[in-house]
Amino acid sequence: MQHFYDGQIRRYLTQIVRAFSHFSYKDGDGNLVRIPVMYGDLTRQVANIIRDNSENKIPSAPRMSVYITGLELDRTRLSDSSYVNKINIRERAYDENGQEYLNTQGKSYTVERLMPTPYTLSVNVDVWSTNTDQKLQILEQIMMLFNPSLEIQTTDNYIDWTSLSVLELGTVDFSSRSIPTGTESDIDVATLGFTAPIYISPPTKVKKLGVITDIITSVINLDQGTISLDGFNPDTDTNTSSSDGILDINDIGEGSDYSDNITTDLEGVVYNNGIPINNVSTTPDGKTILADGTIVDEHTIWMTKTLAVNQDGNRITGPVVTSYRNYGLYVENETAILMKNPGFEEKQISWAEIFKAELPAQYQPGISEVRLRRVDRTIPITGTITVNPDNEFEILITWDEDTIPDDTIIEGPVTTGGGIDYFIDPRRFNPTQFKDPGLRLLMIRPIGNKVERKITVSTPTIRFETDLDYYIDDIVKPAGVAEGTSFPSSPTEGDLFYRTDLEKLYVFKATWWLADTVNEFAVYVNNTLVGASLKEIDNKVVVQLNQQANEGDVVTYIFNLNDDGPDAWKNADGTDFMADANDIVEWDGSNWHIVLDASETKTFTYVTNLYTKQQYYWNGYIWHLSVDGYYKNGTWSLGL
Repeated sequence: MQHFYDGQIRRYLTQIVRAFSHFSYKDGDGNLVRIPVMYGDLTRQVANIIRDNSENKIPSAPRMSVYITGLELDRTRLSDSSYVNKINIRERAYDENGQEYLNTQGKSYTVERLMPTPYTLSVNVDVWSTNTDQKLQILEQIMMLFNPSLEIQTTDNYIDWTSLSVLELGTVDFSSRSIPTGTESDIDVATLGFTAPIYISPPTKVKKLGVITDIITSVINLDQGTISLDGFNPDTDTNTSSSDGILDINDIGEGSDYSDNITTDLEGVVYNNGIPINNVSTTPDGKTILADGTIVDEHTIWMTKTLAVNQDGNRITGPVVTSYRNYGLYVENETAILMKNPGFEEKQISWAEIFKAELPAQYQPGISEVRLRRVDRTIPITGTITVNPDNEFEILITWDEDTIPDDTIIEGPVTTGGGIDYFIDPRRFNPTQFKDPGLRLLMIRPIGNKVERKITVSTPTIRFETDLDYYIDDIVKPAGVAEGTSFPSSPTEGDLFYRTDLEKLYVFKATWWLADTVNEFAVYVNNTLVGASLKEIDNKVVVQLNQQANEGDVVTYIFNLNDDGPDAWKNADGTDFMADANDIVEWDGSNWHIVLDASETKTFTYVTNLYTKQQYYWNGYIWHLSVDGYYKNGTWSLGL
């Protein structure tokens, strides 16, 4: 066996000695004197050295000495001696010229730690003193720290799993004196007995990082349990110069068996003997585009598909797998599918192929997990998964209810809780048949003749978009509408007319009615009335300030709407009810109440639609689905 010494026991002793350093006592003159600490018991040889080899000198006091009294194997803490723990370390890059660390990754290592052997270290601490007061001062300082133990750390290397230990006080021998038999008086020694559980570790193996960060191509045959390289190695009589070991179209050069037959047209399509190679093409800058749209070049990081062609120009069939890290996840209720982009129709991805890329980890139905991360949550939302037996492209999820956020408790005149009955558009929803006391509705549009909004400016601007239609009743102002300073004398029902003197659009319904949604308005910046105008953009009301609002300004706009509230939404006393978009309202049997004012709520608020059983949250600006939706790659993961 090769010589190995790492000074492990010595480091424990060093920390124990340090634990008793810096104690002091107060002498008769009131001065604080530090008490020295030394290693070694008071043997005859040590005592002779301290006395300077003279019988006329005695050891000085006060003083403390630390020495080992025992070292025993602790069988109660023994573990599997063959266990090896691996940890991957990535350093920050270091600039030798600038002598500073950079914000980029440097060297990477794999550290293999072998199981250490446990021991119990027994240590005595002798406290020498010349009088009882000295002893009491020293012991009181020491004994108040041990209740009954004190933690010690031998190194600050965070990958050293044996660096922490405890020093536990076991016994106290108050005095070494006995009944004197003569006139001599020995120095009084108090002995404190300590034990510490320690580990003696074998050497650690450190090597360059060998972790697989992404599976490009799987070559394992799951049916036979063997590795198959069929279709992945070029023919032995083929002259290829690929530096990465993968046959690539760009590697085919002069002298190759393929070079005389490979051509590329002006559009970059690659041919072999005039036959396209399975829709594979190259771009003018030399990149290769695979059949599924994957772009392959030397800068590709997330490429997870590999293409090879044979002498006939056909794609070589073989096990091609794809990592889930390349895809987003679309979650709906208790199901999920993989997709590249939200709302984009594309070829579906089989979960069986996804699980192959995670080998040697194995998919376990009902045990494997999916984890979703959201900006509004500090812990991921998790659920166990099972591939739908009737649809290989879909997984069924059983959500862990403990990770689903609880509904926010909202107090109302009748109901207290976080549930709402319906999401509704008040202009298209008649609540008459649903108006039982406690009915709760979330408004996606305003109701009533007044709208008030408050916005905190994040980027300097003069324009603020709203969700209000510019004209009532879905009227759209056509090009070339009749206009003038006075109304026509013989209008017909539904005619539109623009008054140039009033800059307003009117609609004829037995008489001329203002067609604008907003009748009057006012705009405030930091509670000061400012000049502004209303513009129509895509038939929506847009507020335009005369002067720019700066970052941090609070802009409030108040609209009086050209709207007599519908009877179904009136209170029992006939008054109109007014609520803004995104508010939650409740009917108490006689009147409507706003139980959540969205414009005044800036904290995350969770509610559940009792009709659809879906949970939503309010982020201060808009309602979002709490769990359902699209999760782009990097915001979700699998735990197999």
